[in-house]
Amino acid sequence: NDPRVHVGLGPLDRVDRVNVRWPDGSSEQFGPFDAGQTHILRRSPR
Repeated sequence: NDPRVHVGLGPLDRVDRVNVRWPDGSSEQFGPFDAGQTHILRRSPR
């Protein structure tokens, strides 16, 4: 399965944070991010 997710920001050129809920139910915040770029989010070591 392809793990990529495409997120549209509408008129925004930046997002302050992205919340990710991992398959085990844990969650993590990332950001800020500029629009129009590809970002790789990796789970932090526990």
